[in-house]
Amino acid sequence: MSQNDLEKRYAHFSALIHFLDPSKDAEEVPIDIDIRLYEDAMVLLDKGGELTVDDLASLFESSPESIRVFELILQLTNFTNAQRTYLMFDLDSLNSPRADIALEYILHELEHDEVLRKASQKAGVLVSGRIPKLDELNHADRLSMLAQLKRVIADLCRKRDSDYLVKRLSMSRKVRNRVAKYLLENRALNDVLKGIRHRNFIRGKRLPRDTKSAHGKYSTRLLKQVLESSGFECCDGKGVCSEKVISRTGTLQGSVGPSNPFSYCTEKRVESVLHAGSPISSESASRREPTAKRFDFVLLYENEPKVVIETNFYTTSGSKIGINEKEYLALHTKIVEEEKGLRFIWVTDGSYWLTKTGRKSFAKLAPSFEDDLMNIGMFAADMDAIKARMMNSS
Repeated sequence: MSQNDLEKRYAHFSALIHFLDPSKDAEEVPIDIDIRLYEDAMVLLDKGGELTVDDLASLFESSPESIRVFELILQLTNFTNAQRTYLMFDLDSLNSPRADIALEYILHELEHDEVLRKASQKAGVLVSGRIPKLDELNHADRLSMLAQLKRVIADLCRKRDSDYLVKRLSMSRKVRNRVAKYLLENRALNDVLKGIRHRNFIRGKRLPRDTKSAHGKYSTRLLKQVLESSGFECCDGKGVCSEKVISRTGTLQGSVGPSNPFSYCTEKRVESVLHAGSPISSESASRREPTAKRFDFVLLYENEPKVVIETNFYTTSGSKIGINEKEYLALHTKIVEEEKGLRFIWVTDGSYWLTKTGRKSFAKLAPSFEDDLMNIGMFAADMDAIKARMMNSS
């Protein structure tokens, strides 16, 4: 492809780029919380005035679940992994360069923390459930046990609910004081409370949707509209598709086709098309059979799969784009060379492609994909040609 042809192709591609329309989906959803369950915290906050460490520590002793109220006031949704680790554990001990200090601290916590103890047993760290004494372990065993116990703690702190923090608050005065100091000194809780009406704030709080999944759903929804307005019948959930198309559960679809010769299904595999992503090691290859690739869309003509589509919507750059580029390039080459009568189209859109990085990516991809790299606008404009090619391919 000449540089002039590439410039023309990019001009066409970029001219039809979609900007994400946030009004098409609810941007935020109400939180799922019954404020009546946290009446102790509400009563304390209703009193007004400056809260002290003792006020909060006492509240957490009698009502440890009240931490959820302050989490909602100060965080978007939940405390982060780093925050939970700090709140639940003494990081001065955990981060000590002296392994003995860190291990002795965790062994002490194991004596009192049933959740940590059970998780350590499940991970195979504690033999027969017994907590060893420090002087029973040699240096190598101490390092090994410390590493394993730190992994257990990290896993517990990655959980996106507050249950474990509530348990730690209920069992430890040190945890209660540490949390209270963090809320007041590091997060300026008293200043925040001056600017809100806490009951109304919590009742009216909204949580943003997962924008990553929203982007994928956005392009999928638009493609469905394009297909159905162009005369394609959706055969999802009808048990009517090609015998060459496999469902997400691995079962073959029914062989009775829809009344319309043009149909489509989503999230399905085409039996003969295997994954063409990153190569796997020879060891794992010997243990794992290659699986059929699941596509976002499969377009059929008279029950025969003719076009497979992957679609995504990018507003910013990220590692996922690079992964997709490599996978789709390999997949496109494989289908062109090995799958007669089948076409792979990558429908990708979003303002990322208008950036310098996006333009460079397009320039790298376009010579290989040629007419099989489109955005939603191009796909819609090309539907007649796509249908004609489906009818004539064999």
